[in-house]
This record gives sequence, structure tokens and C-alpha cells, in this order.
Amino acid sequence: MKKILSYFLIFTIFIVTGTYSGFWFYYKSQIENEIVNLTKQNSNKEVEIVTSSLSTTGFPLPPKTIWSGDIYLKEGINKIIIEIPEIAIEGFMIDNQNIALHLSKGLKIGKDKWESKKIIDEFYIKTTVPPNLPSDINKENIEKWKNQGGNIPVKKLLIRIGDIKLSGIGEFYLDDNLQIAGEMNIEIENAENFVDLMKNNRQANQRSPLIVTTIINAMSETDEKTGKKLIKTKLKIKNRDIYLGMLKIGTNEPIIWD
Repeated sequence: MKKILSYFLIFTIFIVTGTYSGFWFYYKSQIENEIVNLTKQNSNKEVEIVTSSLSTTGFPLPPKTIWSGDIYLKEGINKIIIEIPEIAIEGFMIDNQNIALHLSKGLKIGKDKWESKKIIDEFYIKTTVPPNLPSDINKENIEKWKNQGGNIPVKKLLIRIGDIKLSGIGEFYLDDNLQIAGEMNIEIENAENFVDLMKNNRQANQRSPLIVTTIINAMSETDEKTGKKLIKTKLKIKNRDIYLGMLKIGTNEPIIWD
């Protein structure tokens, strides 16, 4: 009897691992094909996406698909270059599974590679693949998904710009106009340098630099461990406007649904 159970257990393990292996490598080919098709479909007279490398690693753990390349945005005779040294998608794109997007080496933007400037040193976001998100994303389908309570939870957000580190958790959803909205609890380390960053922010500078500094200082506290300034507040997106506490720091472009 014990020998039969042992054979059955070995057989079960063999079937499960074989099935998982087949699924893993099938998923690898599918997601890489999707990325290739996506870059082709979004390349046109105004936009050119050039792939430098594409690979998927991690077996037997959840896959990590890494893309690197450049995006060229044409504006008349000018050309804007977005350099992405590495962007990774970590996890399975399956309902209710954890998925993460990671720009571990940041990104650069410039008119050419000689003048490009790094604007983000690192970006990481971890979420859960929302259930019932339509594969054919159009106004009718996305509105139905929204009305069913669709949202995108943010389990972890990390943005590094120099020695400024922003981290947080929260959720994004669609408002009644099908525009991105949301709310997050965030922390900003090295807030003293964040003041200088906001002074160069066009949206924030609709107020005087003194008012911007006063608002940020009012949100700041001293970190007992480091002695540096720390901001704990909410990041909100409402009516396409982005607010850090009471300070408006940006506006999202409108989403035009087909």
C-alpha cells in the first residue's frame, strides 16, 4: 500500500511540475509576443519605439520580463528621446495575482542622447491584476468594469529622484468621466530637497515659491532616526488634478476613449 502511495505521489508531482513548466514557458512566449506587437502597433509617424533587448527569466519562480529601448516622439522637426535602460514586468498577468513594474535604472529624456537628462532614478509599483478587466479596452467595456467596482490597488509605490524617496500605498480607480482618480498614503524622505524640486514644478509655482515652501514645511516632520525632514501626507488625483496634501503638483492629460 505504501509503495502505491509513493508511486501516486511521484506521479502527481511529475504531472504538476510538468504542467507548470509548460504553462510558464507558454506564458513567456505569449507576453514577449504581446510586447513586440505592442511596440509595432504604437509606432507611427509621431512615435517610434525601438527595442534594444527583450528577455524573460526567473523559472521556476514567477516570470520577470525585461525590456530596454528608446521611444522617439516627433514634434515637427524636433525629436524627443525617452531612454529606458531597463523596465521589468514581474509576475503573471492573471486575475488576482501580484504584478509589479520596475524601472530599476530610471529613465532619461532629451532632444538627443547627448543632451538627455535623467528625471527619475528608480520607479517601482506593485499591484494586483484586477479581476474582470476587459481585454478589449474601449469606453463601453471599461465603463462596465468601473460600474462593477473595478479598481487597481497599489500595494507598494516607490519613486527615487536623487536622494528624495517617495513611497506609499493606496488605490486608483476611474471617476464618472472615466478619468484616472485615486488616493494614496505616502511618505517622502529628505523633504528638505523636495522643497527645491517643487520650486521648479510649474503647477506648484502657480503659487509663489514662499507659499510652496511654507506648505511643504507645514507637512514636514523630523525623522527621529536620521534627523532629516519627512513628509507624511496623502496623494490625491481628482478631476485629473494631482494634489500632494493641499498642494497641486500636476494635471493628468485627459483619456479619450474610443
